[in-house]
Amino acid sequence: MASTDIFNRRQADTGGVITSDSIRGVLSSGTNSWVGVLIQSFTATYTQQNRPLYKLGSNRMYRVVGRPEGQMQIGRIRGYSDNLAVEEALFDVCNTSGTLVIQANSGTCNGESGGFKLVFGGLSVVSYSLQTDANSLLVMENLSLTFNYLARVK
Repeated sequence: MASTDIFNRRQADTGGVITSDSIRGVLSSGTNSWVGVLIQSFTATYTQQNRPLYKLGSNRMYRVVGRPEGQMQIGRIRGYSDNLAVEEALFDVCNTSGTLVIQANSGTCNGESGGFKLVFGGLSVVSYSLQTDANSLLVMENLSLTFNYLARVK
């Protein structure tokens, strides 16, 4: 007996499955680096100002494009493998040499593979907070950073 979807829609064919089981983050400054360091969450936004400029007596519009700027949030568990040299460099506003590399090599069910690599540069911490809860007894560290460079590496 043939079945029909209750919404009268046809069943979609699966085109593939994408996984990022091998995703890795490396946060570094100078010769020191964190690899993974129990990062639980990561968010980044990279923007540039782009505003219109109009000329009186004309219908022409010009674009004034500003410098790019990024905001990043990293949530991680404070652990035993903390690298204080990285932290000290990231908290030093005069030293914006920190970088974060996010890399993932994805695999699919049919053997095809791909991936991506993102490099964030010019990192500097602008806000820091800690939190914990009574059940897990984990100390969670929240870093807010700025950055001024983002590249996609092939």
